[in-house]
Amino acid sequence: MYCPNCHKSYDVDYWRCPECGAPLAEKQTRDSSGKQGFGIASMVLGMLALMSVWLIAPAGIFAVLSIIFGIIQLARSKKHGTAIAGLILSVLAIIATCVYILLIVMSADIMTDSRWYDDENFIRNERPEIEYNLENPGDL
Repeated sequence: MYCPNCHKSYDVDYWRCPECGAPLAEKQTRDSSGKQGFGIASMVLGMLALMSVWLIAPAGIFAVLSIIFGIIQLARSKKHGTAIAGLILSVLAIIATCVYILLIVMSADIMTDSRWYDDENFIRNERPEIEYNLENPGDL
């Protein structure tokens, strides 16, 4: 490593030159590059949230954690790719979970509708002009 001020060479990594005290650029650029730990965690949790949509509760937990880690990564580092990917995946997981819940509620409402399981009333309501003998179905 070389000092940009006094041009001395050193074998050990220093923050500052031991001779003149100038900051060493190589050490600074290595530290300012930023780490992507929270971004990777956000992306992995976003993928888990998207894959576990049908489990509902874990998908919500994974999505919320993914959003938190993604925001932390965006605030801490200049590298935003994995954080943005995690945020997008978690938002998609939240949307897919809401659609899944809506489908469950709608199907439960349809299945509890009396027309689906009350054959006598269903037949009479569908074709009221025909007289049905429901006591003896063979006479229909």
